[in-house]
Amino acid sequence: MGHKTLVFFLTLAALCMLDKEVQAIALPDLNYTLVQSVNPLDGEPSKYYKFSLAGKSTPSSGILLIKRMDGEFTDIPVFIDKEGIIRAPDKQNEAIIGMDGGYAEKFEVLLAASEKNQDAKPLAKCVIIPFPRIVQDDKGHKIELEAASPDGEHFLITGSGFKPNEQITFKSRSCNESGSVPLKIDAQGNFYISYDPAVIGKTVGPFEVTFCGENMQPLKMRHYWGKIAFCKPNEYKTLKNKYQLPEEQTQVLRSG
Repeated sequence: MGHKTLVFFLTLAALCMLDKEVQAIALPDLNYTLVQSVNPLDGEPSKYYKFSLAGKSTPSSGILLIKRMDGEFTDIPVFIDKEGIIRAPDKQNEAIIGMDGGYAEKFEVLLAASEKNQDAKPLAKCVIIPFPRIVQDDKGHKIELEAASPDGEHFLITGSGFKPNEQITFKSRSCNESGSVPLKIDAQGNFYISYDPAVIGKTVGPFEVTFCGENMQPLKMRHYWGKIAFCKPNEYKTLKNKYQLPEEQTQVLRSG
């Protein structure tokens, strides 16, 4: 590992320890645009992105450091042109970066200038979830699930589009366990909750969350926890038959 890469890793670690508000002040957002959604080699759904900085920039060599949830890092040499466009090192074509990942898995991206004989200088950052888990209805209610730990046992659930300050009901089922609690919407019509679906005695399993409020049909989302939380899209399609909630198992037995 070179000195610049080491400094870059340490810089990212320091940024991760900062408060979110401080981070927002310290580094601007790195803009990204989706340009392709399927891997042309194997057909497995992947997402490919172009990146840019807002406004003019000082032309320089740079590096994109991408951190996956399992802690794996990828560093990609790039060139930052005067318009803030992130290009390949040859300075000709725009850099196109592929991210596969599983549903709800996030990637942290940090861009830094990297000139000769100088330490890497962080310029901008972003978080990308190539395959988000989202459910919404025609009344504007929206629920999004985001993985919060590399073991697939902790999640962040955000909601938007609700009536400000209303109280809704949050129901959850994981394997053979279930629960229900009231949930208060904030003044902007949003909510943010952490959710830990892991069940004692099991290492993986399915879960389902449901949100019920006034003037809306219940919004349901199904996903999986444990190592299967990050299955790629093609494999994800097969999980429902293998990992079932109790009433689904009963239906299978009856139909058999």
